[in-house]
Amino acid sequence: MNNRCKICIPCCGRCTCPRGATGPTGPRGSRGVTGPRGATGSRGITGTRGVTGPRGITGTRGITGPRGVTGTRGITGPTGPRGVTGTTGPSQLGTIYVYRDLTDVLVVGTNEAISYNKVGPITPASLYSFTPPSTNITINETGIYRIFYTVLTSTSNGIGEIFMNNVPVPGSAHTANGNNQMVGIVDVEVDTAPATFQIRNVSTQTLTVVASTTIPGTTRTTNPVTVSIVKII
Repeated sequence: MNNRCKICIPCCGRCTCPRGATGPTGPRGSRGVTGPRGATGSRGITGTRGVTGPRGITGTRGITGPRGVTGTRGITGPTGPRGVTGTTGPSQLGTIYVYRDLTDVLVVGTNEAISYNKVGPITPASLYSFTPPSTNITINETGIYRIFYTVLTSTSNGIGEIFMNNVPVPGSAHTANGNNQMVGIVDVEVDTAPATFQIRNVSTQTLTVVASTTIPGTTRTTNPVTVSIVKII
């Protein structure tokens, strides 16, 4: 304390008085105005990646886009293995040819069969049976057959028909045309073998088959009656 002072005046600035005890803290004042934002600091080091979260729900499918341009054709693959060989088919048609070449006429009564005195090759030999002279041709296997026959007569309006086991074959009856020749063809199914075939005169009059004649300038003769049978199936 200055010698001239009688009392201690803390704020006179001329003397120093002993400081008294600190009083209680006063109430907190109101918050001051926020100062301006400071400059952005430098970017910190990237932290470690967090654990991947669960997969979200699949969204709805979008509209299909336009079809792209067709690509170039790829290289042809290797040839596949050869297939199994099929069963062997028939090696030949089943045929028979019989005919009549006698130089005398043949008179055939109503419902009687025409006879033949010659036979050509039979292939295979086991398929048919025929022993000339005979009216009967026997088929030894089931199947479908095509029968073709011709008969040259001197009788007008004669009618010939094929019989199988003494039963007429539907569609096989034919009448002699203007030159007295009968020409017939029919397909028939043989479901029971052996089966016997004949060509019969089914008209109400006697049928006269003409005699075979020699072809002029040759030793060959005509065949007034012929029958050809082919197995189709």
